[in-house]
Amino acid sequence: MPRFGRASGVDDPTADSDTVTLVVFSNLRCPTCEAMERTLEELAARTPDLHLLIRRRPLFPEAMLGPWGDALASACSAAQGPDAAFRKALRRALQRDSETNSGALARRLVPDPIAFEACWGSADTRARVLTELRHAARIGLREAPAVLVNGLPLVGFQGAERLEEIVRSEAAQSARREERR
Repeated sequence: MPRFGRASGVDDPTADSDTVTLVVFSNLRCPTCEAMERTLEELAARTPDLHLLIRRRPLFPEAMLGPWGDALASACSAAQGPDAAFRKALRRALQRDSETNSGALARRLVPDPIAFEACWGSADTRARVLTELRHAARIGLREAPAVLVNGLPLVGFQGAERLEEIVRSEAAQSARREERR
């Protein structure tokens, strides 16, 4: 399976890094994504050389206003820090009601609504989110959850054991590359 490194434009999941980088595309409305995020966060806590980047973005927001709002709400909420209680409340509300306006809900829940509004209205934020989503689509990530493991694309929930196996394999390959340098 092909790997995607710096040219993919999705953060920096380089295959020649001395760490294992996971870039996760998730969706706040997706219960499977939530389970995968928990699994990966637990794995990251046990694996010091694992760099975990979670992008809570639906992968096809351009065609639909709701998912585009979810992508922006996710980006602007994440900019306020890794508040797990806030993220959990937002996720639960969005999963309960598929018609919920994620931007309006996030505005009520974020610690700093003024910073959220500035982020929401920012052309830079919109461009960054759109760029991430287009890169994900270009490399074939079309549904959440999806993960790039050192540039190797995986779609769907892989399970804890499978993810650990992949991360161990990638860490071993990274160590061998490091030895050859």
